[in-house]
Amino acid sequence: GCDVIVFALYPDDIFEAMADIRDLLKRRAHQNPEKKLTILSGTNKNRMISIYEKHMLKFFDEKELYWYQRNVVFRDMIIRRSANAISTSSLYLSTKALLSLLIQGPVYFDVAIFPWLELRDQLEMFKDIKIFTYNCPHAVCAYAGYWKGYKTIEEAQQDSEIKMLMDACLTEAKEAILKEFPITRENLALFIMMPKGFKNEEELITRVALDPVRKLSEHDRLTGNALLCIKHGIEPKNLIKAIAYGMAYDEPSDKKAQYIQKMISEKGISYAVSKVVGLPEHHDIVQGIVYNYKCLKKPA
Repeated sequence: GCDVIVFALYPDDIFEAMADIRDLLKRRAHQNPEKKLTILSGTNKNRMISIYEKHMLKFFDEKELYWYQRNVVFRDMIIRRSANAISTSSLYLSTKALLSLLIQGPVYFDVAIFPWLELRDQLEMFKDIKIFTYNCPHAVCAYAGYWKGYKTIEEAQQDSEIKMLMDACLTEAKEAILKEFPITRENLALFIMMPKGFKNEEELITRVALDPVRKLSEHDRLTGNALLCIKHGIEPKNLIKAIAYGMAYDEPSDKKAQYIQKMISEKGISYAVSKVVGLPEHHDIVQGIVYNYKCLKKPA
């Protein structure tokens, strides 16, 4: 049997993958019970490990559960990389590792033999910080870039207006993070520092913008950041503007984007924003998004 299983999947797909390996794990509990196993989850969505485990273990009998609890660990990780593919089902993927892969310990394999793996405590905190820093301006670039007609992140980043919005959103996010989490300004700067000379060449906007229902939701990279700002007395005016761009994202091949556009058409923008970001229609963030959405004008 193997030592490590890695789910490098979107959150919803992990449940299906776990169903596929569930019977294999049950068989291992009876046929190879002494061998240890580490399962790693590779997705940006945070605080999902207990949910994944519960979904799988409800099918285990008492003996199998006893084996699992003593021989298997299911751990989260933070992936810091650039990737590109035509679709989520594409068999061709180009990717570029940026920084080490962070893993929540302990695990049942020797991390030290892999120079690009790093055990990290407080992984949930760092995962929030990663989503609110790395992923936040990335999403801003994608939604604003799509609105202005760009195809790749590299192209959109060269637009001074988009770059200014990205930087402003990151500034708002960093100030809120420093108030919310036990991390110093210096350590935050080290954590979010990109390698010198790195470029997101030919990274498709449609990949980064994929599934705006998730990426605009209450706890994710834009709305989650905006709520954190309000909690700490910071006005998230740039984040709110970025979310408005996200609500306007109407890529035909993105089913979740089309779901949002259908809701806007049938129920109105205020209702749609409320449902997507998970806040009441009268909330200041919702009203701010609606206002900015109505101010959007397609570039000539």
